[in-house]
Parts: sequence; structure tokens; C-alpha cells
Amino acid sequence: MKILTTAVMLILVITTVAAAGELKEDLVTLEKAGWKAWAKGDGEYFRKNLTEDHVQVVAGAGWVVGREAIATEIAKGACDVKSYDFHDIKLRHLAKDVAILSYTATQDATCEGNKMPAKVYATSVYVNKDGKWLAANYQETPAE
Repeated sequence: MKILTTAVMLILVITTVAAAGELKEDLVTLEKAGWKAWAKGDGEYFRKNLTEDHVQVVAGAGWVVGREAIATEIAKGACDVKSYDFHDIKLRHLAKDVAILSYTATQDATCEGNKMPAKVYATSVYVNKDGKWLAANYQETPAE
């Protein structure tokens, strides 16, 4: 009986770790797609992938509240993004439908004539609504 209990517990741990790995991969894919959409000025991506009450705080650019306001701002295409990359990506799965993705991003970008910080610490909060992960909050802090 003890061996069976241990085997079941091991299977549960392995399954949980595999699921966390898949979630991290899925959210990193969404995050990278968001940066790509930002670089292209694709506001429609944000209309489809943010919560209605999303809050976005971008180092060097300020903050915007609301999915439509963010999508409209992105669609202006006011940023020239030459490159970006992610490093040190970490996932915290806080609840069944809430996860936090944190990472360091490097970027070569200018928005409305202002050079964006070359390196930022970024955090995105995702919520699962009706089976789809949506970004609910995004926060950057310059890394100097």
C-alpha cells in the first residue's frame, strides 16, 4: 500500500510539473506575441488578448488603463522597435485561473521620439477566462 501511495504521489507531482511547463510555454508565447504586436502597431492583438480592465505601466512611457485605450494607443504606431529579447523568465501559478509571468527584457525601441529603457524588469498577470488566458496587468521597471 505504501508503494502504491508513493507511486500515485509521484505521478501527481510529475503531472503538475508538466502542466506548469506547458502553461509557462503558453504564456511566454502570448507575451512574445504581444511584444511583436506592439512592434508592428497591431492594436487588434490587444483587443483580443487583454482583459477589459487591463492596466499597463510602461517604463519611459507612462500608464494606460483599459483594453480599448491600450489597443488604440498601440495602433497609433508611435514606436520604432528595432529589437527585443526576454531573459530569466519565471512563472508563478497563484491559482487555477491566475498566473504571473516575470522576466527581464532587453529592447532597442523609441516611442514618440523618446528612447525606451534598454533593459526592463517586466511582470504580466494573466487570468483564465472561459478557457482563454488574457493579460490583466503589465508592469515594467527600468533595470539600471
